[in-house]
Amino acid sequence: MFKKLMLCIAIIVAISCQAVFAAGLTNLIPEDTDFIFQINVSKILSSPEIQKQIQEALKKDENQQKMFEEFKTKSGFDPFKDIRNVAIFTSGKIVENQEALGGVLVEGTFDIQKFVGAIKDDKSAIQDVTPTVIDGFTCIVPKNAKEGYAIFLDKNYLVVGSQAGCDAVKAIKMAKAKAIQNKAFLSVMSKVDSAATLSGVGLLPKTLKDKCLENPNLAFIANIDSFFFDFNNDKNMVFNFNAQIDKEENVNPVVTQLTGLVQMIKMIASSQLAEAAEVMNKIAITSEKNIVKMSFDIPADKIIELKKKIEEKAKEFEKQNGGNGINAPRKEQEKGNDALRQ
Repeated sequence: MFKKLMLCIAIIVAISCQAVFAAGLTNLIPEDTDFIFQINVSKILSSPEIQKQIQEALKKDENQQKMFEEFKTKSGFDPFKDIRNVAIFTSGKIVENQEALGGVLVEGTFDIQKFVGAIKDDKSAIQDVTPTVIDGFTCIVPKNAKEGYAIFLDKNYLVVGSQAGCDAVKAIKMAKAKAIQNKAFLSVMSKVDSAATLSGVGLLPKTLKDKCLENPNLAFIANIDSFFFDFNNDKNMVFNFNAQIDKEENVNPVVTQLTGLVQMIKMIASSQLAEAAEVMNKIAITSEKNIVKMSFDIPADKIIELKKKIEEKAKEFEKQNGGNGINAPRKEQEKGNDALRQ
């Protein structure tokens, strides 16, 4: 049952990646968080195109659809109706047992008693997890810690993730720890489009900057202090990414590197599919003071058309490679590899 819950959340996140920063979720984000990625599930699932994708995804795998229907019936929980917002949080901080601090916060409606009862009645689920109560909270503890924990904070909030991440959120709920209060982080969060379908905010920790400096092609990333982005999927797909640079003299080098990276991706993509170049040409990179902006505004029909072309190309590859649809013809692969080496 726990794996079925994870599957349902994974389906939502995967399909949605094509958010408003809800106050309830923000107030539960651990203080050491470096990155927040939030999905406005209610808004996304109101899209006919997304609803169609969900149905197609479930139909592709009869076993997956059967698991999903069984999960809904036994737990009384329909993730596509009962989940309102999802926030993914991560941190560069590693706790004592070498476990990353991270998790997924889910805002929705949960019948905790029925949910736990469904787990106990599922012979396969009870072999994998143990429902228990810790500090007054209903917890789903996996027998294999790598599969992740789950804690029902109340009937409206659930956290799933590493034990360190879940415990950090639980501590906030118990008023034993503080939610994120970093002024720089909160300042960046205030700049995000609160009506967006999807949005994210991040600070670049020193450990990540140091690693980027080790690679000449990624060294420019070390000049980025923070970033925020938002994405809207309506008649047009509109994406805005903003990077705050540490010093104004580093702005132009970052613009140059980003432009080069986009051109490289465009060259590789267009070598596989000519129509991809038209879409890539819509990407604009500009700067203002110490902010570097990358954005695009593309009609949704164009993206849908490109998706169909990619699917057609994949089928061609499959025929040419004896059923191995993921491999492009060798010559085209070598072009991409040469571009990456440069």
